[in-house]
Amino acid sequence: MQYEILVLPAFVLFTVFSILPLLGGFVLSFTDWNGMSFNVIFVGIKNYINAFTVSDYFLPSFEHTIFIAAASTILFTLIAMPLAVILDSKILFSKFFKAAFFFPSVPSALVVGYMWQFMLSSSSYGFVNTIIGKFGISPINWTGDSNLAFLSIIVVQLWGWTGWHAVIYIANLQSIPSEYYEAANIDGASKIQSFRYVTLPLLTPAMSISILFSVTGAMKMYDVVYALTGGGPGASTYVVVQAILHEGINQGKYGLANAASIVLFLIILIFSLIQQNVMSKREENLS
Repeated sequence: MQYEILVLPAFVLFTVFSILPLLGGFVLSFTDWNGMSFNVIFVGIKNYINAFTVSDYFLPSFEHTIFIAAASTILFTLIAMPLAVILDSKILFSKFFKAAFFFPSVPSALVVGYMWQFMLSSSSYGFVNTIIGKFGISPINWTGDSNLAFLSIIVVQLWGWTGWHAVIYIANLQSIPSEYYEAANIDGASKIQSFRYVTLPLLTPAMSISILFSVTGAMKMYDVVYALTGGGPGASTYVVVQAILHEGINQGKYGLANAASIVLFLIILIFSLIQQNVMSKREENLS
């Protein structure tokens, strides 16, 4: 009983700030509430239909978010895993490089977004355009073109979080018994073969965690996009959370915004369950 009492404050806070708002949002998603009026009318699933048929923001923002999530997750895996292997090897100043790669994930995402917005500025003080200008290249409007704006968002994501994902892989690498590599070496396996047949399969738990955090983080992304592009040019880089805030706060369509929030929650929940199930079966096959 005494242990339950210790958990009670955290449970109360979680209920008040997570469970109750989720339930309240679910109820409001079936109404036409505008955020101010006490005259609330039940509209059924109309908001869920309108979110993808009437609204000009939700469907494109879902497409943008899924694209960013897919691209960043693939690149995180392709870059963070080899980076972790290199940093975990006995290279000179390995601790320094680990800290250097991890540091970009320390500041808040909003700060990172504003910093890169300054660096990618098309004006005369833009750091990146100043550098490429030294090679005779004309200034590029990195955030003014929709394709380049998407590229900029993904690059900033990689810069800010690749080191964090690499740390996950490093923690897993350090738990792999050295006997496996000794056995592979005795069998005449090269370093590439050792990575393919020993390291890569045993990194499945870390890969599972990395993919989960990468996808769910990208699906909930807002701060980096808001600071870097503001959703522009126009609304070409709007993400789901930004569209929800626009429809709810700016347009006063809280019922519609809550419906989109519930859809986003369900997408993240379903993906998490599927991904965990797939990775769990893969880990069982390895054991």
